[in-house]
Amino acid sequence: MSQPLTIQLLGTPQVSRGSGLLPAPRGNKAWALLAYLLATAARPGRRSLAELLFAGANDPLNVLSWNLGQLRRLLGPDTVLRGDPIELGLAPSTVVDTRMVTAGTWAQALGCAGLGRDLLERMSFASSPGFEAWLLAERRRLAVAAQRALREAARVRLAAGQADRAVDLAVRVVAVNPLDEEAQELLIRAYAATGDRASARRQRDACVAAFRRELGTDPGAWVRSAVGSVSAAWPGVGRSGRHRVAGVAEGSSPSW
Repeated sequence: MSQPLTIQLLGTPQVSRGSGLLPAPRGNKAWALLAYLLATAARPGRRSLAELLFAGANDPLNVLSWNLGQLRRLLGPDTVLRGDPIELGLAPSTVVDTRMVTAGTWAQALGCAGLGRDLLERMSFASSPGFEAWLLAERRRLAVAAQRALREAARVRLAAGQADRAVDLAVRVVAVNPLDEEAQELLIRAYAATGDRASARRQRDACVAAFRRELGTDPGAWVRSAVGSVSAAWPGVGRSGRHRVAGVAEGSSPSW
């Protein structure tokens, strides 16, 4: 039995089998084709795919067939890639990072090396404006899913008493979107839970300054009061304090 296949499309795209990296296909369009086929629920017809990605070629359908052949060689005999409309069938053991981020658990998303990076990072497709528009929308969708997974992971780590790990995760969310009030609050609380009140205050002050500068308003009161919301002696938080943190991890509304 062949080793499981891992398809990584976040960041620099690559495919590996077991621990071995497989030779990449020629050109970026093969990666574009794979990303589209993996993300699209409906089976696309060959002509529509050829128009989407290869409209500028002398023979778009032939170029599409050539790129499909590249993908068959890359993905191996356990993968089905055939027909019109095109059917893509992966072995059950195949891991696809984009699917882990959008449909997996936060723990599965956290296991993706490219979590938080762009789909087909640094690739552009100016000659295929329809695909470029799709790619931009898909990148936004995956970025939102990545932020959601990181926030959930940070909540769970904080509830479990792993405040340092919660800080690392919340920092990643805030770095991408400093105006995310929920992430800012979570980061401030995580700093406070480590006992580092100075960092919690600095983060709160930086958050308030960013909101005033960018939005002309203050963040919510729950953000401004987050420094004092968790006992400094973590994990020796009182029972009520631990329950409040756990409530956030379970998705309930905070009552601080």
